[in-house]
Amino acid sequence: MINNEYQAARFKAASLVGRLMATPEGRKYFQENNYKSGQALITADYAETISSVLHRASRHSAPVTVAIVREDGELLMMSMEPTDPAIKSHIKSMSAGSSATIGMMYDACAQQGKRATVKIGDWGPDASATALPSASRILANA
Repeated sequence: MINNEYQAARFKAASLVGRLMATPEGRKYFQENNYKSGQALITADYAETISSVLHRASRHSAPVTVAIVREDGELLMMSMEPTDPAIKSHIKSMSAGSSATIGMMYDACAQQGKRATVKIGDWGPDASATALPSASRILANA
């Protein structure tokens, strides 16, 4: 069992994802955002460091969907995978320090409205991420 400061937010994210997947509209949301059955989905607190989330994501085959809970309880979703070198030059790139949070990465990607890559210190390959549209309306009606 994970016992750290992010545990409650991770459980909250998992609960919200479960509610979302339990509805036809939620399943359509995942399908429209290229989520495939069997694909890894990990949960994170908005304040959790990117490097911590990438460490957990690296245990799974790419792509990985990350469900993030913002401080106000809003569920944010993004897709992450190692950056394909063939398209790297066409993707907005940013660097992040070791204290940068997954929430900051989500916000930066959402602001750009497209895929972005981020290099985290010596983590290894760049991570490529896409902020998915909000599912708040679906959850409000679930």
